[in-house]
Amino acid sequence: MQDFKKKVISAELMEQAGRYAEAERAYLDIISALNRSDLERLGGLHINLGQLMERQERWRDAVRYYIKAIELLDGLSGESGLQYAHAHYNVARILRVLGDARYEEFAHKALVLYRESPLASSSDENDVRRLLKPAWRIWFPYFIASILLIGVITLLLIFLF
Repeated sequence: MQDFKKKVISAELMEQAGRYAEAERAYLDIISALNRSDLERLGGLHINLGQLMERQERWRDAVRYYIKAIELLDGLSGESGLQYAHAHYNVARILRVLGDARYEEFAHKALVLYRESPLASSSDENDVRRLLKPAWRIWFPYFIASILLIGVITLLLIFLF
């Protein structure tokens, strides 16, 4: 147990120091040494790898690791259940950026999981709702405000000169 924590902390420190290749190797070594039935730890390590891939903008690899985490954490409860929901959200977020329509499927699943989890916060649900909001609904109010502002400035210029 203590040895596991030390190894994970070491990998996290490598990641924070920007030594990404070493951190990835360390995470993979930890995974290969774990018992295949330790789903909670395996799932958590795959989430760590997904986050590491995101830092490097290796989007497809990140999605692959998050999906593996989803497979490992499926059916677990407590903190692992919350991590299961986070993994769905992370996949949805990346797929949306990549223009992959499957993001909605993962986002809807994350929303359901957050609602069911007593450990989820309201900000978790809000993040998913924002992700599901059509892009035009985000920028449209700013567009209208800009048009109105231009109109007001134009009227002021007309009356002043």
